[in-house]
Amino acid sequence: MGVWGAGNLESDGTLDAMSERSEELLGRLWTSLQSQESWEADECLHDALFLDIEWAIALHKAERLSVWGLAPVAEFDRVTQTWLAGWSEYFDGLSGPEFKAERRGVIEQTFAQLRGLFSSAQQRRGGPLQSGDVLSIPTVGGALFARVLQLIEPGCGLPELSPLLAFGPALLLELWAQAPSEGRKPEQCPVLVPGLLCDRDGLEDETWKVVGHKALLPGELDYPMWLHNGLEGTQLIWGAISVAIELPQEAVDAIDVFPTLLSSEDLAERALLAMGLEELVPQEDREWLEMDKVDLRFSEDREGLMAMAGLNAEQDYAAALKAWNSTSSASS
Repeated sequence: MGVWGAGNLESDGTLDAMSERSEELLGRLWTSLQSQESWEADECLHDALFLDIEWAIALHKAERLSVWGLAPVAEFDRVTQTWLAGWSEYFDGLSGPEFKAERRGVIEQTFAQLRGLFSSAQQRRGGPLQSGDVLSIPTVGGALFARVLQLIEPGCGLPELSPLLAFGPALLLELWAQAPSEGRKPEQCPVLVPGLLCDRDGLEDETWKVVGHKALLPGELDYPMWLHNGLEGTQLIWGAISVAIELPQEAVDAIDVFPTLLSSEDLAERALLAMGLEELVPQEDREWLEMDKVDLRFSEDREGLMAMAGLNAEQDYAAALKAWNSTSSASS
């Protein structure tokens, strides 16, 4: 058996043992999750299931768990939906509605974290990352989190001529902040940037980890905003919204915010600046990493450009898209 260092886990024998014990824990967890007895909250198997889940989540965060053999995410979703339905019906006779609602919230949050393990296993096997997956991104003094809003690739729902598709395959991410001292769960963290376009390198080199899942709600999708010089002249681009505007070329050049694919290597530092922690970012990098250099939503030119495009600067992306679609349909 090979040994490549003095560390406790730096040998083939240790990693084999980790794999065996991971399989034992996750196999027991998966079997319990599919058992009716585990959703009966006054049974011992119910308590044992959530202990195993907490162990699995903690070990995965510490990179001490092998998740290779887990079931596909779609199967996990089917099993947990069945489990929640059974638990809900059974729990009605055990406690009042207020405690039931509180307990269900905890369970759903726990299942979302557990789903991250299944998603991570699927990703390592070459399976697809999914909209709603939550990623952990290491940074100075802690971690920040990002939720996958959309996989930017052909067929993702954007117009065929959208400049975003030229960067695919790429990720549309929503950045969440994590203050190291507060220890909040990822989904409790405030949103730093509601939608940015980024490469997939952080996933492919496994710097980023899938740690959970939070399904997108209607209206949560957002995109960066840019100027684009196309066949029809200068356009304001915001996701699926594309509006021609009359703007002198010298003004376009002065604004200088065009379609840009952000590097995963820079994402942590951009987030630190957005959190007001500029002292953690090298001084020579601060100016070019500011979001207003790559996204008009953060620029002082935003309101004026949106007015020129006939868009309401007070509306979020979902409302603006609905209004734009309505106006486009009426004029055609």
